[in-house]
This record gives sequence, C-alpha cells and structure tokens, in this order.
Amino acid sequence: MTTNNMRTESQNTESQNTESCDTNPAHERRSGFFWGAMMILIGIVVLGSQWFDLDEFWGQFGLYFMPLLGLVFIGWGIYNREPGFLIPGGVVSGIGAGILVTTGTWQGEPGVDTGGLFLICMALGFVSITVMTAIFTDETQWWGLIPGGIIGLVGLTTLYGGVFELTLVTIAQLWPVALIAGGIYVIYSVNRKR
Repeated sequence: MTTNNMRTESQNTESQNTESCDTNPAHERRSGFFWGAMMILIGIVVLGSQWFDLDEFWGQFGLYFMPLLGLVFIGWGIYNREPGFLIPGGVVSGIGAGILVTTGTWQGEPGVDTGGLFLICMALGFVSITVMTAIFTDETQWWGLIPGGIIGLVGLTTLYGGVFELTLVTIAQLWPVALIAGGIYVIYSVNRKR
C-alpha cells in the first residue's frame, strides 16, 4: 500500500469517527439530559432563594461546592463510561472531602493535624481514579496510584511520623536508583526490539 493510499484511508477513518461521535443520537440524548438537569437544578436553587431565607445555605454552600462538583463529574463519567470526567471527578472530590473533613461540620478530633487529614483525602481522590476507571471504563488509568501513593504517604507522615517518616526519608534517598533502573530498562527494551 502506498503512502498516499494510507493517508487517504487514515483521513477517511478519522472523518467517520468524527461524524459518528457528532451525530450519535445516544451522545446527543446524554448531553441534553446533563444540561437540562443542570438548568433545572440551578432554577430550583435560585427560586428557593427567592422564597426562603437561605443565608445559612449559602454559608455552607462553599464547603459543599467542591464535593458536589466532583460528584457531578463522577456521575457524568459513569454515565458516559469515559475516564475524561472520572479523572477531574476523583481529584475534585478528594479535595472537597479534605475541605469537609478539616473545616466543615465533620471536622476531626481536636489536636489532630488537619493538614495530614487533608492530604489523605486528596490521595484517596487520586486513588479513586484508578478504581473508578477499572470498574466503569474499558481502560484502567493506573497513573492515579502514583500521586495518590505519594500524597498519602506524606499525609500519613504528617499525622503519625514514625515508620511513615522513615519510609519517606528512604524513598527520598533511593529514588535516583529507581530512575537509573528505569533508564536501563527503557534502553534494554528498545534494543531488544531490534
């Protein structure tokens, strides 16, 4: 097959994929449902604020905004079965949970380091990306375990110290060895394919 034929075939495939995505009735229904539901929700909140004294609601709204936004992304990602919405949903939900745990009505025990709790919640948000994409999509996003593990270890170190602090110090000293081993593996795998 010549290069020109390959290009033409590739362009035809791309245009078919674009057309099928843009004109897909199921995609249009899901999108319409999402935006319609968002309009209804905003309308209910605005209408309710005209009838009721919602000063307390708006005071608490700031605490719940991030977790709710994360849940909207997660719900949309599950509905579409696409990781593109699950990723920000996991991150934003983790940050939102950290906000609730450290400053909201669910605030932890007195004397507990809230910074460590926040980091652990944030780490769980990253880890949830891997879990949700494994369950709800065709392709698992494993990379979420890396920032989740690192942030979680820092959070545990902040809360408890001890063995977690020793682990963090050891990782800080040994990460160049892992980098060297990774480089050797990359060079080996490239040369092996020849």
